Amino acid sequence: QKMLSGSNLIPEPSYVPCEDLLIGRFSFGGMNPELERLLLKEQAGKINEDLVKEQEMIKDVSDDKMALHYTKVQQTISNKYAKQEKKFHNTRDGRIDKRNFQKNPKFKGKYT
Repeated sequence: QKMLSGSNLIPEPSYVPCEDLLIGRFSFGGMNPELERLLLKEQAGKINEDLVKEQEMIKDVSDDKMALHYTKVQQTISNKYAKQEKKFHNTRDGRIDKRNFQKNPKFKGKYT
């Protein structure tokens, strides 16, 4: 029946609800009680919407579990680069010391 009724678009005469704007008139200090009631209702509705959004965004993973995960990842990455550091011995000025260069044992030939 939706197909027969037309489109799914809803015409809105104003762009105020689309942009989440406040109404154009304000009242403070009891000068216009009707407007103040409208503003309070609008603010209460927004507060309720914010509470619902916050409840939906509850943490799935605790901070402790996340910290433990990141320490494991950091340890894995440091192990990866530790293998490369063992291969090369740098001197104080940053050059590689060829005498301490460790060759890969699977490439040993008859001349090494």
